[in-house]
Amino acid sequence: MEKIVIAGEGALSHDLFGPAMHAAFRSRAFSDAARHCAVHVNPVRDDIWARGAACLVIGETAGASSYR
Repeated sequence: MEKIVIAGEGALSHDLFGPAMHAAFRSRAFSDAARHCAVHVNPVRDDIWARGAACLVIGETAGASSYR
């Protein structure tokens, strides 16, 4: 199942901005599948996004495709 994860600062302010975020996801989705994508709020540490970005860069640089 595909999902969108809101983390870090977005998760901390989700109680204020959550309804607007969800409306934006639904209205700007490219397909019906994206509109029905699950949205999860996970207030993880702020460095997690940097780790994920680093993994993507390393994977693209090394030519790996197993993380997709």
